[in-house]
Amino acid sequence: MLSVAPSGDAGEENYEFIDDEEEDTFQPQKGNVIFACALDGWGFGVYDFAEFYASKLGASSAALQKALWGPHYFNAKTKMIVGKKGISSTAKARPMFVQFILEPLWQVYQSTLESDGDRGVLEKVIKSFNLSIPSRELQNKDPKAVLQAVMSRWLPLSDTILSMVVKCMPDPAAAQSFRISRLLPKRDSFENADSSDVLNEAELVRKSVEACNSSPTAPCVVFVSKMFAVPVKMLPRGEILNNSIDENDSGECFLAFARIFSGVLFAGQRVFVLSALYDPLKEESKQKHVQEADLQSLYLMMGQGLKPVASAKAGNIVAIRGLAQHILKSATLSSTINSWPFSSMVFQVAPTLKVAIEPSDPASMGALMKGLRLLNRADPFVEVTVSARGEHVLAAAGEVHLERCVKDLKERFAKVSLEVSPPLVSYKETIEGEMSNTLENLKLFSGSSDYVEKTTPNGRCVVRVQVMRLPTPLTKLLDESSELLGDIIGGKSKQALKSLETLRGSIVQDENPIEALKKR
Repeated sequence: MLSVAPSGDAGEENYEFIDDEEEDTFQPQKGNVIFACALDGWGFGVYDFAEFYASKLGASSAALQKALWGPHYFNAKTKMIVGKKGISSTAKARPMFVQFILEPLWQVYQSTLESDGDRGVLEKVIKSFNLSIPSRELQNKDPKAVLQAVMSRWLPLSDTILSMVVKCMPDPAAAQSFRISRLLPKRDSFENADSSDVLNEAELVRKSVEACNSSPTAPCVVFVSKMFAVPVKMLPRGEILNNSIDENDSGECFLAFARIFSGVLFAGQRVFVLSALYDPLKEESKQKHVQEADLQSLYLMMGQGLKPVASAKAGNIVAIRGLAQHILKSATLSSTINSWPFSSMVFQVAPTLKVAIEPSDPASMGALMKGLRLLNRADPFVEVTVSARGEHVLAAAGEVHLERCVKDLKERFAKVSLEVSPPLVSYKETIEGEMSNTLENLKLFSGSSDYVEKTTPNGRCVVRVQVMRLPTPLTKLLDESSELLGDIIGGKSKQALKSLETLRGSIVQDENPIEALKKR
């Protein structure tokens, strides 16, 4: 529990906190969580309201930032912030997050969207926060437009996100010093004289990345995390689109989303494209996992717009044109071939929502296959496979992601009408352990009350599986009926499935399985 008690001078109240939830990474009171509504264009952090209420409540903004989240209440009579025990009637009391943040938001929504809403609330918000909103927007007949006009200026989403990034994220020079062990793990040196020069240059590259060296003489190292597609019409005017449009003439141009970790990258530069399997110490690796490419253009991504630039230094994030034929999803760009590639990206979750997808018109199958290839390149998280039955399976992270993928297929990449099957979500868990010990323990089991226990990696759950020996007649039957098992596993025979049900019933009834099959 977070306890709050006022202390200090009478003019300004200071609050001391005892927080026992410091192990949680994301906490609104820390400033690393925002509440947002992208549809209406607003977002806020607890610190935004803490700064506003600091002068009104006579407390510091730092103290209010902690008190505005969690079971903390404001006693209007004593002008104190207290916990649950300090409130006489907790049933009627409202947490400060509800009283000072949610209720004002609800009042704005009610006054705008409801027909009998009090427009005085909007005027109060506009006056209190000195919002500059044109009168024509406030007089709009569409209440949704009025709501968006007020909320986007009161709590602008872009400003909230940018300010949180500035506060919580370290700058590139500071971040790369502790990221380097994961991005470019240090390799063991070899005494081979032929590889000493390669290792020395690779170590020089690693040190340049660690220091975020932006000198023009430093080796240029860039990591491409994904390829993304933009309509050709969105590219800046005057750009020459040589070899930038995909082979199916879909009107899409693929750009590389890249971060510069060392040196200076410039348009027209010739770089080495290193795959994740590249090893500078092996000659055969230089033939299989290295390509050379000429960069056509560099862009700074300014919202939805692209601003052409001649060069960019280490620490910048840029879009690169000219790599569509060399990179599928991710790769490392280097000005020297004697460099280790960056570690592959590891996603914390895997696509779990799968659907079978096919064109409404069978004649459009070719367009769908081309569209799936484009989608697979444009989205690093999507998975496109072909099932054993020949169905094209699209795997996405969730319903919203799947909806976006299908929309892009219909409108951008395949441009055909599609039929999508109901989604199928597969849940899987893995508990790793030493298999040899488990097998040895299984050999010692004899009764029906023996268990195997394993603990999940986070230590919060214990999975217990009961181990039971199969009846001897059943094991004999399974050994002698391998063809029957093949039919059961493949689902090729209805008779095999019926036989399987018979076996299951005989086990439940403690009946001889062979005799049960003979009866059938």
